[in-house]
Parts: sequence; structure tokens; C-alpha cells
Amino acid sequence: QDLHYFTGEDGKTESASEEISEPLMVNKTPQSLDKILTKIGVGNFHWKLMAICGAGWTADNGWTQTIPLIIPSVQREFGVKDWQAGFLASSLFIGMAVGSHFWGRWADATGRRFAFNTTLLIAGVFGL
Repeated sequence: QDLHYFTGEDGKTESASEEISEPLMVNKTPQSLDKILTKIGVGNFHWKLMAICGAGWTADNGWTQTIPLIIPSVQREFGVKDWQAGFLASSLFIGMAVGSHFWGRWADATGRRFAFNTTLLIAGVFGL
């Protein structure tokens, strides 16, 4: 269902959760999304959310940056063959592909906040 916000004649912001065939409106006049977002503004909540999501993205991206850097050292230290090292790198991406399907569906079912926090916990615990 689409969620449409508009300002009524009394100046209060209202929302309608049912689908509306009218365009998105503010003050009962059609507005572009850019103008509406500019009117809403960016507050502390948005900056905190961006910092948290950025930290999560950084933690998640650390895996894809670190594995290629450590593979040569792992090969030398433990005598790992080339095909085994390739499997190590491939398993990371296979895990990311499977995980994205699982966590995406789970987030839709249980809520994005809980799923996001759980994946950060997993990345933090197993990343040490």
C-alpha cells in the first residue's frame, strides 16, 4: 500500500494508508518529491540513521575488502593451494548471495530494524 502525506486545509499533516489515485500533494497542489523532501527537512534522526547505516555498511564491506588482502598470507602460512584459496574467496560471495535473500525476506516479515541490528551483531561477533 502506498502511503501519501498531505497538508489539509486546517494546516495539519494527515496521512492516508489506502491507495489513492491522486498525485502526491502538499497543500492540495501537486509537488515534486524533491520539493516535498526539502519542505520536510533533515533532522537529528536522519543524521543518526545515516551514521548507523554507514557504520553497518562499513562493517559489511570490510569483509569484501579484507579477504582478498589476507588470502596470499593465508596461502603462505598454511600452505593453501590456489584452488582452495579461490574457494575461500568464492564462499564469501556465495554467503553474501544466500544471506541477502534470507535477510531480505526475514526483514520484510519481522521488521527492518531487528534484522539490521541482528546482521550487525553477527558481523561484529564473527568479525573479531
